[in-house]
Amino acid sequence: MKFTVHAYMKGTSNRGWILGAVDEILQILDDSSMNLQSMSASRFIGPFLNSVQNWEKSLSHISEVLDVSLYCICEVHFFFAIIIHENIFYSL
Repeated sequence: MKFTVHAYMKGTSNRGWILGAVDEILQILDDSSMNLQSMSASRFIGPFLNSVQNWEKSLSHISEVLDVSLYCICEVHFFFAIIIHENIFYSL
């Protein structure tokens, strides 16, 4: 899986880059986490326990990074809307 990154344009000016749609990535991440939980509940997990725990930890970190990234993107869009307004921009 690859993340898509798009240029963020406001009118004709380039405002930077934003993360594209991550719905499919989040779905696959959730499915993989569920699969790992099912594996860890198996009675045959013994030889693979360390690997499964490492994968669970890695997927958890990826999920946290995505959540924080999406939160930051939402906040940036909110603040751009405030700062772009001329009256507020000049009063800062």
